[in-house]
Amino acid sequence: MTGSMSPDATGEIARFVSEARFEDLASATVEQLKRLILDGVANAVGGLSTAASRIQGSVVSGLGSERAARVLGSGEHVSVLAASYVNAACANALDFDDTYKTFLHPGATAVPPSFAVAEKVSAHGRDVLAAVAVGYEVAIRVAEAAFPSPERLRQVWGFATWQTLGSAAAAASLLGLDTETTRHALGAAAFNAPVPSVRKIGLEPEDRPLSWTKNNYGWAAMGGVLGALLARDGFRSSRTVLDGDHGFWTMAGSDRFDAELLTAGLGEEFRLGATRIKPYASCRWTHSALDCVRQLRRSGELPPLADIERVEVHTFRELASNFTNPAPEDIVDAQFSLPYLLALELVERSPGRGLKESDLTDPAVLGVAARIAVHHDEEMDASFHHGQMPSRVVFRTRSGKVVEVAVADPVWGAPEDPFTDDDLMVKCTALLEPAWGRAATRKLIEGILDLDRVTDLATILPE
Repeated sequence: MTGSMSPDATGEIARFVSEARFEDLASATVEQLKRLILDGVANAVGGLSTAASRIQGSVVSGLGSERAARVLGSGEHVSVLAASYVNAACANALDFDDTYKTFLHPGATAVPPSFAVAEKVSAHGRDVLAAVAVGYEVAIRVAEAAFPSPERLRQVWGFATWQTLGSAAAAASLLGLDTETTRHALGAAAFNAPVPSVRKIGLEPEDRPLSWTKNNYGWAAMGGVLGALLARDGFRSSRTVLDGDHGFWTMAGSDRFDAELLTAGLGEEFRLGATRIKPYASCRWTHSALDCVRQLRRSGELPPLADIERVEVHTFRELASNFTNPAPEDIVDAQFSLPYLLALELVERSPGRGLKESDLTDPAVLGVAARIAVHHDEEMDASFHHGQMPSRVVFRTRSGKVVEVAVADPVWGAPEDPFTDDDLMVKCTALLEPAWGRAATRKLIEGILDLDRVTDLATILPE
């Protein structure tokens, strides 16, 4: 453990959650939150169409007798716990949901549980914004503080484990829990957190195809909300779950803990500003390679598809070892298959428009994917462990020309090439309209962009 550990880090986090108010959020933070919320809802609605989401929704929707919240995109009213689970699982189903650095999808466990609880309590939009803010912030801080060493990462890793506490924080905020009660909510949520399972979801070639459980964000969202509901009704749990040598970082399987990253600047600075909305429906680790193609196409230097003999991708170990499948079996598997994703980009069916079942067996796509090889560049590993996702792509043509481009970190969505408001509207409209139609989609978008003036969240949600 490093850094000067507060003797009561759990109390500091609990106080931050219980005292969070919309009025304390900077205007830039509010505008970022609205974009993140819109993106999160759109991903949940779009993800509902996948086979994995349909199965989870069918099973989980029957949990609980209350009908206090809705499954986004279906109109079905279910319990708060079921809505938290299903909507969070759907939000990550397409892998189109936002990311923080190399290791979190914070929106999946901040937005869906906030909407579920907000609908139950008829929350004002301002309270929803504050809850989502703490949901992001707590998940990000816990993850950064407990992030394992590179050696430990090769054995055990779990995004959802950390993010469970973000879900609990969001729910506690909307339920109006005081600091002491929020301690117990965080403790109960930590005990509900899923095990760190990333190494067994099927990333390694011998374990393919990928598990539909993916990061298990449904369980993380539900576990966090359950912790808050239990604490609200007087349930006792650990008051110090984040503290000491046996704290949550150890429970989550990490081998190190930087206490300074947990509480430094808490309430004064929001790290959610570094969260990026995804331009492609695939694992963020693949985006630098996809950006290479995008850059060459925009500059006019991309060789004609018919002239490309082979493509070589040089990248960090995680990507080169585990994302090499040219012919994925389903949409989930495709999100982690770099040759296939690059082939889509090259045949102008970009993952930026989402992934489609019909492309999985298309010879035009698979023929290009077969020409793409992925290689490990050891020099890029250090950059990855410092938060970057570098790739270098080499095109070798039949005419003998070699075209090469390198991207140190995903560009589209970064400040130098921002994912604009227009880009966001195109993405979200494409995900929302098939489920809700044009008029209801427009009403929802306008409501979220004006969320601080919405007196009851339920009034902007389509059936």
